[in-house]
Amino acid sequence: MAAEDNFIVAIELGSSKVTGVAGRKQPDGAIHILAFAQEPSTSFIRKGRINNVNKMTQCLINMKEKLEQKLQKTVSRVYVGIGGMGMHTVANPVIKDFDSKIEITQEMVDRMADENRISASTERDILEAVPQEYRLGTQSQIDPVGILAESIECRFLNIVANTSVKE
Repeated sequence: MAAEDNFIVAIELGSSKVTGVAGRKQPDGAIHILAFAQEPSTSFIRKGRINNVNKMTQCLINMKEKLEQKLQKTVSRVYVGIGGMGMHTVANPVIKDFDSKIEITQEMVDRMADENRISASTERDILEAVPQEYRLGTQSQIDPVGILAESIECRFLNIVANTSVKE
C-alpha cells in the first residue's frame, strides 16, 4: 500500500454506530470525500459512555483498516470525535480581588487558569478550558494583561467528560 497522501481521516464514536470518513481538502475549502465506513457500537458504547475500552479500540483499528483498503493508502493519523451524554460544558467563574489597583500580568491570568482546573469537578476530566471573558470592574476585556484593575473575573467554559471517554 502507498503512503498517506495528505488525507484528513476522522472517526466519530456514536452510541449506535462508529463512522469513519477520509477526504482531501480542495482549494476552495470544501472536503472531497474519498472513503466512508461504519460499524455498530452498541456492544461498547451506551448513552455516550464507553463501556468496553478493548472493543472500542478494536473497532477503531477495524475502521482504520477499512478506510485504508478503500483508499489503497496507509493512514498514519486519525482524528477521533467523541460526544454524547458523557461529555458536556460547565461554566466556572474565577474571581480575584486586590487591595488597590494593580497591573494585570500574564502570570496572574495563568494562575487563574490553573485555579479553574483545580476548582472544577473531580468526577470528570477537563478536556479543554476556554476563557470566555475577563471582567475588570465593569469593563469586559478579551486580553486583560497590562490593564490596571482592583479585581479580575474570568469566566471559563470547561469542556468536561467522564473519565471513560478520555481513556
